[in-house]
Amino acid sequence: MWSFRRGDPRRDSTFETNIDNDTTRQDTWRRSSGSGRVRWSHYPGGNTGLLTAGFDDPARAWIVIDLSWDHHTGQDLFDQWWQVAPL
Repeated sequence: MWSFRRGDPRRDSTFETNIDNDTTRQDTWRRSSGSGRVRWSHYPGGNTGLLTAGFDDPARAWIVIDLSWDHHTGQDLFDQWWQVAPL
């Protein structure tokens, strides 16, 4: 997890730094706790799934969650972790 001071431009660049290849997907999310952006992909060189999530709520907008899961795809992270993550 990354945390940034309000207005720090690294927050947005951290969200965008995951691998960008043909497996990369990005979407908005909405739950009863809030909303934000989520991005997931697969890093084939390390056989690792990657997922990054950010928040729209100003009280949590300074947080970026950055996950990796070895021997899984980004889609695995999205389907098996993100869908049920307690946010």
